[in-house]
Amino acid sequence: MSQATFGQKPTYASTESFDISVSEDQRAFTLTFSDMQTVVDAGKSSAPVATRTFSLVLPLESGYEAVQIAFAVSGFALASQGADGYAVLSVNGQTSVVHFPPETDQEFVQELVFEAAPTVECRISLFLLAEREFANSLAAATVSATSIDAEVLPRPV
Repeated sequence: MSQATFGQKPTYASTESFDISVSEDQRAFTLTFSDMQTVVDAGKSSAPVATRTFSLVLPLESGYEAVQIAFAVSGFALASQGADGYAVLSVNGQTSVVHFPPETDQEFVQELVFEAAPTVECRISLFLLAEREFANSLAAATVSATSIDAEVLPRPV
C-alpha cells in the first residue's frame, strides 16, 4: 500500500479564490472554488471564446514508493445550440479532457487516476473553455468547476 501523504499548504497557487481542506491522515484533500467559471453569451459578451485556468502545486511525501491518486473535478456545464465547452484536468502531465457538446445542461464529475514513480509534488492545472459560433446571436455556453477531490489509493502488491 502506498504511504504517500499530501502537504497541508500549497507551495504555489495561481489565485487565492479557493479553499483547501486536507484530511487528518493527509491522504485526501478537497479544493473548493468560489469563482472558477467561464462564460460566453452573445447577449452579454462580444467574445466568442472564453477561458479560465487554475494551477496549484501541493507537496507530496511518497518516500521511495510509486503513487496512485484518484482526482475528481465536480462542476456544471451548459451549452446551447451553436456552442460547446471543455474541462481539462492535468496532474504532472497526465491529462483528462471532457467535451460538453451543444445542447448540454448537466452537472459533471471528471475523473483522473494519476500514477507515477515516487514524486515530491502534485502539479495540478484545471483549464475551462467555453466557445460559441460568432454569428449565432442565441448561442451561449458556461463551464464551471466547484471542487477538486483527491485521494491516495492503495497500490496493488
